[in-house]
Amino acid sequence: MKIKISLILGVVCLLGAQWITGQSVKYNHDFAPQEGLIKHVEKPNRDEICLNGQWQFMPVELSKDITLEEIKNQELPTSGWDKTPIKVPSPWNVNGFTNGEGGDFRSFPSYPKSWNDVKSGWLKKTIEVPADWSENRIILHFEAVAGYAKVFVNGHEVGDHFDSFLPFSFDVSEYAKAGEDLDVAVWIAHGSLLNDQGKYGRRNYVAGSFWGIYIAGIWQDVFLQKLPAVHVTDTYIKPMVNKDVLEVEVTIKNTTSKAIKVDLNAEVKRWINLNGKSVQNIPEVNWTLGKSDLNIKQSKLIIGPSETKVITLSAKVNGALDLWSTDSPNLYGLVLSLNQKNTTIDKKYTRFGWRQFDIKDTQLELNGKPIQIKGDSWHFMGIPQMTRRYAYAWYQMLLDANANGLRLHAQVFPRFYLEMADEMGICVLDETAIWSSDGGPKIDSEIYWEACRNHVKELVLRDRNYPSVMGWSVSNETLPVTKHVFNAPQELIDRNILEINNWVAIVKETDPTRAWISGDGETQAKTDLPTVIGHYGGIEELKRWSSEGKPWGIGETGMGYYGTPSQVSKINGDRAYVSQLGRMEGLAGEAFDLISQQRNHDASYASVFNLAWYGLKPLELGLNDITRAPKITDGIFFESYKEGKPGYQPERIGPYTSTFNPGYDPALPLYKTWPLFDAVKAAYSDNYSQLNNVWKQIEDNTVNVNPLDEKKSMVWLSGDLGGELKTKFENLAIKFETLSVNQNQLIIVDGANPPALNSKLINNLKAALQNGSTVIFWGTMSNSKSFIEALTSKEVEFYNRNATSYIINAEHAVLNGQRNASFYFSELTKTPVSTVSIGGDWVDEAQLILEACNTDWLKWNYQGEDIKTAKVYRNERETKAQGNVIVRQSKGNGEIIVSTIDLFVLGNQTEHLINKMIANLGGVFKGKAREIPQALNNKGVLENANFYGSVKNDSHKIELVFKNALLKEDEFTKVKLGTVTKGKYWDVLSSDTNGVFDFKEAKLKHKESASAYLSFWMYSPRSLTDLLIEPDMPRLDMYFGVDDALAISINGKLVKEYLRTSGFVENELTLEGVPLEKGWNHVLIKVGQDTGDWKAKVQFSSTKPAFMKEIKTVIDR
Repeated sequence: MKIKISLILGVVCLLGAQWITGQSVKYNHDFAPQEGLIKHVEKPNRDEICLNGQWQFMPVELSKDITLEEIKNQELPTSGWDKTPIKVPSPWNVNGFTNGEGGDFRSFPSYPKSWNDVKSGWLKKTIEVPADWSENRIILHFEAVAGYAKVFVNGHEVGDHFDSFLPFSFDVSEYAKAGEDLDVAVWIAHGSLLNDQGKYGRRNYVAGSFWGIYIAGIWQDVFLQKLPAVHVTDTYIKPMVNKDVLEVEVTIKNTTSKAIKVDLNAEVKRWINLNGKSVQNIPEVNWTLGKSDLNIKQSKLIIGPSETKVITLSAKVNGALDLWSTDSPNLYGLVLSLNQKNTTIDKKYTRFGWRQFDIKDTQLELNGKPIQIKGDSWHFMGIPQMTRRYAYAWYQMLLDANANGLRLHAQVFPRFYLEMADEMGICVLDETAIWSSDGGPKIDSEIYWEACRNHVKELVLRDRNYPSVMGWSVSNETLPVTKHVFNAPQELIDRNILEINNWVAIVKETDPTRAWISGDGETQAKTDLPTVIGHYGGIEELKRWSSEGKPWGIGETGMGYYGTPSQVSKINGDRAYVSQLGRMEGLAGEAFDLISQQRNHDASYASVFNLAWYGLKPLELGLNDITRAPKITDGIFFESYKEGKPGYQPERIGPYTSTFNPGYDPALPLYKTWPLFDAVKAAYSDNYSQLNNVWKQIEDNTVNVNPLDEKKSMVWLSGDLGGELKTKFENLAIKFETLSVNQNQLIIVDGANPPALNSKLINNLKAALQNGSTVIFWGTMSNSKSFIEALTSKEVEFYNRNATSYIINAEHAVLNGQRNASFYFSELTKTPVSTVSIGGDWVDEAQLILEACNTDWLKWNYQGEDIKTAKVYRNERETKAQGNVIVRQSKGNGEIIVSTIDLFVLGNQTEHLINKMIANLGGVFKGKAREIPQALNNKGVLENANFYGSVKNDSHKIELVFKNALLKEDEFTKVKLGTVTKGKYWDVLSSDTNGVFDFKEAKLKHKESASAYLSFWMYSPRSLTDLLIEPDMPRLDMYFGVDDALAISINGKLVKEYLRTSGFVENELTLEGVPLEKGWNHVLIKVGQDTGDWKAKVQFSSTKPAFMKEIKTVIDR
């Protein structure tokens, strides 16, 4: 059956799209097949006009000192509209999402680029109210507006709203007259304008994650609706399968000034999907209702004037309805009719499924039978996801992977995600936009917590009738951030727990039909949550979660989104360093074990993070030349824009913005998989326990060859004889001697500064090679071209190619004992270790030993989730210069080696590797090595630093003393031991045995009204500035005792300054959250002196003691 389906998909792809240029594709179907909120069975009693279309837009730049009240209360403009209309729905800054990195998210090229930076603005549209809408209520409805929104109708303010994800409406009957124009104006301010930065967060509103935090504008549909004066405002369907009872809670509103008597009739009819079975047809909207299967009547209801009344209907089902399940997602339509004197005055339609999710003991049940949700989750990523086609493709992929559910993660997704899940039998864990993982929510603000409570309630009210919703996820990682990122006091932790309990209570009150209520990653304390959903725990945490006596599961785990090659190599060894494919093979091995463990421990919800974005490859939609970067003319283009049409109508979808191709590009399948997908599919299979983890295989490519025989001596050749590179070698205990053609020598040529080319030197080198010497060009650049060509008598070429990681291509003595891991530097530095590669005739004849990795791991390791997958994948595919960095060729009895790598750029971190390589080539160490002390001791106390002092200022005011700067902040990162600045050397200074630096004891010229500097380097194995790079972030703190003033700079940027004049007290001052980046960080401490004692002590500690053991420090690199 699957084979037949795939064949159909391929044919339809060809029919549904066509190439219109050498690159772009014209798609001949609606991007977003969608119907309005009022369905055909409700008309003519109800009606609506979709206000989607071209609106006027006016960007507004607010002054920096504007108040919150001024932001919210802008005057309605009369002129100044931009000449470019905005196409609603769409955020005005839509094209700037991800800043063009990774995928090409420029979906509306007609928008000015300047809109990407706009933070506030007005939108306006004028429409005519139909003449036959008189004597009805007229409702202005917005499905979602991103930012703070205030709405005006015909110049009158009708209300405001501040939740970027949920619908809101205003009754505008007072201002909207049938047959007349209606002016709708909306003032929108981006959420960031309302930020209130504090110690514990900045956002007083619910913002979601990447997309929600970024966008501003009307980003979902807008409708003007006609409702009868007496109408149904809400229908809540309660399928009680265990009691064989269908209960319906109906809310009726009488907006007239008179009491009315009505009859209420509820008819249940089978929902019939009329779509075809192709990839083009399945997501489209084409349905009807069958015959009546169940009927419930309630007669003679009296609704008082201006009254809203709730009526409950119920009936025994007695086998009239078929169950909704993952295998058979049967759906029904409930049509409510309000009748008055045999005339229907209102109809309200609601689709539902006859099913019941429940909890029994520690198991989730569907229709009385245990069910294990085998799930997925992913963030919302903008325009490519604003269509039922994307939802269909995602869900089809899940079915192909033996999955049956997912969590709509970190924001409220548009309704059609639930509609498609209803139709395809996918179980949805419906999550709020209460997402704390970036440390943004202001957890000490009552305004924030109130916004959260309202948000939870409104989400449940919107989605509680969808049968696919198996439960509610009220939040994501609020407690972990409160406890371990903010390190908040207990009162704020208690408040966080209280609010989680409030959300649970709200859900129970608003939807008593679903027992599953969870908080993803909220396992840091006991709460009222009836379930346990963990994040990123090891086997011990898994055992703890599974033994708490509640249904349990894991919402996120695995290294899919953060694992670097060095982390993944613990699973598959050196293979992880080779490419994204190699990394994915390791992740596959991890994922199979993780899911198997969850299922073995009876998890009700099993998952890794994730399939949709990390288990699949970003697709080059509308791009047939993958060797270059996408252009604005590449991508998928759509039919002409239509006014008044529900759903999105983007101008284009760019390459690499999605992992799904629901028929857009005839050259691509529905999706392309990484090995991670295959492993998850196997782990989700019924026979997973009988399968072997074929992805978990350690690869070790350590070179094991004999080193060359020891040379007689070593020679240095350079055009810069007293240069820095020579000194670096000498600091490794290498003593250079003169060139002797009759000795077997190791001859190092300064590849960046080769000696002057002359025939005598070349002839001597050739003779030396003939007698067994080895010539190695170190850190070779293009200015060595002529020298190498003279020595080899062959042409060589140099190409620009930056690299920080390398792959072993052949075994050779120089690499003895080394493996791919040895030449992986992408987590040590962002600075290229080599900037050129080598080619030409000589290279063609020679042997390639080491090459730059085709994958630039900097495109992965330091990047955000929203860009990294496409960024690294594109990097592997797009054309780059060849990567030859170490090449060798036998010459006589010796050999020539050309290396474009200069490992010294990594400082003392690679001294051992350089020593090993030189020793492998027969190098001899006859000199004295320079020892560079560590900066911190094992207690985290600063004991040694690269010191400069002192800098005099004649003023006795400490502010002026500090203002007298030796260098610019970023220039300090370049100082070394022995660097001379303004006639003075930087040199080692050590503290006393208690870790105290007493500058009065140092030999300083100026000891009052002066300042001194302590410089050192710290290596962090992870970023401490970006919560989203890696989970479970520790905090690093600094404690100071100082007499008098002190300033701390990290990587050339001032972080904290204490301008004071007071005595030394150990650990008196604290800097919480030292902002180290992943890799090496430069730390500069400036100590200012007024008069009297002049001392300082610095100590580091972490909220996670184990993390301190991973910190490395040196005083010079």
